[in-house]
Parts: sequence; C-alpha cells; structure tokens
Amino acid sequence: MQQKTAYVPILMLATHNDETETIVGLEVGADDYVTSPFHWKILRARIRALLRRSTYLRSLTSGAQDVHQDETTAHEQTQVLVSGNVRIDLAGRNVMLCDQPIELSARLFDLLVYLVHHRGAVVARKDLMEQVHIDVLAGDARLVDVYVHWLREKLEDDSAHPRRLQTVRGIGYRFIG
Repeated sequence: MQQKTAYVPILMLATHNDETETIVGLEVGADDYVTSPFHWKILRARIRALLRRSTYLRSLTSGAQDVHQDETTAHEQTQVLVSGNVRIDLAGRNVMLCDQPIELSARLFDLLVYLVHHRGAVVARKDLMEQVHIDVLAGDARLVDVYVHWLREKLEDDSAHPRRLQTVRGIGYRFIG
C-alpha cells in the first residue's frame, strides 16, 4: 500500500547559511533548503516548484509507460521500474541495486526516476533542472552536475568511470540500464 505522505515535499528553513548544514539537509531527504533572511516571493516560488514536482511524480506512478506491475501480495500491487540491475519501487520510493537497497535523498530519487524513464536518450541539463525542479541560483548553474555526481556515487562501481549514468559532453546525461 502506498504511503499517503510519499509525495509530500519537504522544505527546510534555516536561520543561517551554512554549506555543510545545507548539504546534510538535502542528503537526509529535504527537497529544498532556504536560509533567512529570505524574500517571500522567492519562498512562494520555491513552494510552487515543489508542489509541481510532487504532482508530476504522482502522475508518473499513476500511469507511466515504462512501469511494470509486480505482485507483492495477493491484495496489493506496486509499480516498479526495472533497468538492468536497478529496481525502483515508485510507490515505496525504494531503490535496489543488484538486490541491495540503496539510500537516496528525495531529489536523487526523483532524478533517477526521470533518467530511467528516459533511458537511452540524452537528457539535457536544463531539462533535468526543470523536470526534477532543481533550482539554480546565481553562480550555481552546474548544480545538476553535483546531483548526478552524488547519484553516480550510489549507482556506479567506479563513479570516475561511469557505465550506467554517462555524460554527453556539452549537453547532459544518458542513463544506460
């Protein structure tokens, strides 16, 4: 059974801007992180972006084309994406790699789902930023690269020489399953 809170976005508000604290907050599952002082218009825009993403993810689990039905019990079924030895339970927001669970933050999970849905195709950085709702602040235009790096550390045997998540120089990334 799907958890009712599986798609509730998490926005962390902090009183000071500390890089380590921000990274930890995002890694433990926050979808976005805002420090004070902040502008109300920007905060509202970030909230709208988080809600759009959660609506998008909800729509993926309700009618995705690449989703396979796996029987989990006699009474319930869950939607699962399978690409090679990567198995993604969309409803439970769980990822298995070679039958071993891997921990992903909410943002990394969303990035992986989007890439697997488009496996084999080159996905531009700007499309990843829009579809996974990675907010790019001034000077952080390569933030998507950081998320891809973290995802590679979780998925690849050797993240310096990735086989699953490849860089297409000057354009973006391709997921090979």
